[in-house]
Amino acid sequence: MSQMLPLSGHRIAVTRAREQTPELAGKLIALGAEVVELPLIRISKQIEKDPLADVMLELGGYDWIVFTSANGVRFFMEEFVRLFDDIRSLGLLRFACIGDTTAAAIRGFHLRIECQPKIATAEALAEDLVATGSLDSAKVLVITGNLNRDVIVTKLEEARAIVDCLQVYKTEKTDLAAEPVAADFRARGADAILFASSSAVQSFVDQAAALPPSAAGREHRTADERNDEESRDADRLYCQDAEPRQPRGSFGQKARSVGDKPACRRFRRPPISNPSPASRLLRHESSFP
Repeated sequence: MSQMLPLSGHRIAVTRAREQTPELAGKLIALGAEVVELPLIRISKQIEKDPLADVMLELGGYDWIVFTSANGVRFFMEEFVRLFDDIRSLGLLRFACIGDTTAAAIRGFHLRIECQPKIATAEALAEDLVATGSLDSAKVLVITGNLNRDVIVTKLEEARAIVDCLQVYKTEKTDLAAEPVAADFRARGADAILFASSSAVQSFVDQAAALPPSAAGREHRTADERNDEESRDADRLYCQDAEPRQPRGSFGQKARSVGDKPACRRFRRPPISNPSPASRLLRHESSFP
């Protein structure tokens, strides 16, 4: 029997912006999943010229620069590279961020991160920054999108920091009502839906009438699909001897009988105490809008 991939037979909907879907979708497909692209949000650069000019003129005077998403890093650094030809123009800026994806984007410019909380929330980042003891009268630049909360700014100002904000992108809800992908989702549904931001969750809620699968959606499967599913269910069973605590067989082996006495009883595979990378992907959660 050929080895099954961890996510074989599962339809997984990915709700990230269309241009950000391929990397995650590729990982899911490699694990055997059928990926449904459901781009519930659209992200684009949006920077006003005057605030940008003010920030860039004072860039060397900031003590900290804070990023809450990889989108912020990408759009800010695009403008920085456009205006400066030397990375040393960042001066002595110290970098703080939320989330591993954001951190990876910063490190892509060979820049060191000095503050990244273990919990990827605005509250945790603000608390860790305050804990550095460096904020009294410090100048802090927070790079934002149009939907960022004010938590970081409020807490840093309470710690006597001087905070400037620069919006570099906007997040918008997409309308999928008439999209073929939405029709497919309504007809066939999905086994899991992955959300990487609160913006995507809100967009899904706002489009609830257009997106939920029909009650019979999962029944519109072909005979082959149903047979494949039954086969997968059987392959996920394991065998145990009819006498207690006398195991026989192995995972993936189908139950057999000898004469009138069953040689094995069927049991569902017990919960996995240490989730695999594949199962952790189903709990994927990233950073911010």
